[in-house]
Amino acid sequence: MRRDKLTEGDLLEAEVAEDGTVILRPVTTVDRSQAWFWEADHQAGEREASEQSARDEGESFGSGREFLASLE
Repeated sequence: MRRDKLTEGDLLEAEVAEDGTVILRPVTTVDRSQAWFWEADHQAGEREASEQSARDEGESFGSGREFLASLE
C-alpha cells in the first residue's frame, strides 16, 4: 500500500481490478467556470506560449495602454 500525500477529506476514485485488488486514485474537481482552461486545445496554446517565452519570442508591454497603442 502506498500513501501519496493523501489527507482526510480528499476525493478518491475507486476501481476494482480483475484480480480483486482495489485501486484508489485521488481526484481533483475543477470549477465549471474554469473548466475551459483545462481543455486540450487551450492547454496546447498554453504550451506553445510557454515555449515561445522560453525562446524569448514575442513582445512585452509595460501597460495596457502600450499594448493598445501597438495595435494601431
